Amino acid sequence: MMTCTYCSRTDANEQFAFKDIFEDEYSLMHCNLCKAYFLDPQPTVAQLEQAYDDAYYGTGDKKFNPFIEGMVDQLRLRKARSFSQLIPTNAKVLDVGCGNGSFLHYIGKTGQYELHGIELAGKSADRAALFSEINLKIGTLKKDDYAKETFDLISLVHVIEHLSNPKEVLNIVSDIAKKNSVLYLELPNIESWQARLFKGNWFHLDAPRHLVFLSRIELQKKLAERGWKLFKERYNSFQFNPYGMQQSLLNALGFKRELLYEKLKGNTQYTKGHSATLILLQMLFMGVSFPFFFMGDLVASTFKKGGTLKLYFRKID
Repeated sequence: MMTCTYCSRTDANEQFAFKDIFEDEYSLMHCNLCKAYFLDPQPTVAQLEQAYDDAYYGTGDKKFNPFIEGMVDQLRLRKARSFSQLIPTNAKVLDVGCGNGSFLHYIGKTGQYELHGIELAGKSADRAALFSEINLKIGTLKKDDYAKETFDLISLVHVIEHLSNPKEVLNIVSDIAKKNSVLYLELPNIESWQARLFKGNWFHLDAPRHLVFLSRIELQKKLAERGWKLFKERYNSFQFNPYGMQQSLLNALGFKRELLYEKLKGNTQYTKGHSATLILLQMLFMGVSFPFFFMGDLVASTFKKGGTLKLYFRKID
């Protein structure tokens, strides 16, 4: 029986069916009660282990090649600097799903902060452990991990959609946040133009890893019930949105799903047997068309229909 990932109830409508990169079939469902979108059926343990194997985290010391990682690091640094203007100079910071730790590392360069990160066991956690300034927990966020009203800034950057217990995590985050603290959420925008246009071919569906999607309106409502007030929202993302449209288009044209993305991560097992010329042509397409998709993202974001939600909340209660 289909069960909503957010509210655990069973009143939902199918939006569309699709296949993931492993050729497993899923449906995207829309809950009529809490309004969350969720994956049905829920992936098995074996499917999740396959999806989060070493290939997911990239085969080298970094997830992507040095050029791409360099650009991403510059974006992380810019984001870190923006947060330094929102929190005290001696703030306690928690990044849930901290990845390789770079975001926390750059935040640490902007003030005398106490840095905490949580990451699942694997290559990303191994990379994060190299930053001695980060108090790293390997695993998931649990109710008793931290005392109430501990943190001045909590971030979940492309984490909510991966959670099998998003409601519980939002409750925990709300408990361990100080009054006047900042909560930053970044996640795929299920109401974006690219999501609506490409449907089952949308790159950011990313099944079986992405289990749940919440709109800005629904997140705002759910967090207001927990004492949070939205004070800033953005929908553009140089890192995620233009490429999301490019890869979605390639998927829709009938090429193997996420072939180019897996190539960029160095996943030779997935790209094996595919023409090097075809992959090169896709890479050329990515480079030549990027300015056009970048401009498209700016337009979409103006109408709050960009592919990424960036939401800033302040704890007022």
